[in-house]
Amino acid sequence: MEKKRITGAMLRVLEIVAGEGATAAQVAKELGIRVSAARKHLEKLELYGFVKHVFVRKGVGRPRKVYMVTEEGIEALPKIYGEMLVEIMDRLSALGLRNRIEDIVESMAIEIASKNRSGDLRESVEKLNSLGFMSSIKIDRDRIEVVSRNCPVLKAAKRHFDIFCTKFHTKAISMLANSYRVELAECIARGDLFCRHILLLSPQKSG
Repeated sequence: MEKKRITGAMLRVLEIVAGEGATAAQVAKELGIRVSAARKHLEKLELYGFVKHVFVRKGVGRPRKVYMVTEEGIEALPKIYGEMLVEIMDRLSALGLRNRIEDIVESMAIEIASKNRSGDLRESVEKLNSLGFMSSIKIDRDRIEVVSRNCPVLKAAKRHFDIFCTKFHTKAISMLANSYRVELAECIARGDLFCRHILLLSPQKSG
């Protein structure tokens, strides 16, 4: 079956839905369009199998129709290199260079984080979105969460989780958070709808 390719407004709708989901009204507000237009985009994405809907009850009144991204929808979001990157990683690992790869990837994470670090954590994390992670910050009373709605190297991350999810993504966020201890609680490469990094508010001990 030929894979559907989406661009323009439909891709933007899928990006909004990715992660924690959205109603037609929320999509319409985000894009500045009519709810009926947003609903048409969502229904077409559902027809393609990129989103599904669930009914969520919050308080009194009728339940809300919330659209959630599917695994096919995650795959349709922008990725870099894809199959070629997987092939390169597999071949280098077969040559016994996995440890060297891990060192290189970790040093890249440190370098990228150093270039994008600012005094504002939210601003620093959002700068990583140029790489395609679609990340945002959630600040609660006792913890900070970084939620990333896309994995730009998903195929490779599924095959080489430690390299891309730990040595690169988690390491980069840790560096942006001024070396606060970071835990990866949910991960797209492990089947979750988004990556969730929890930043513990106590700095890690040096050494």
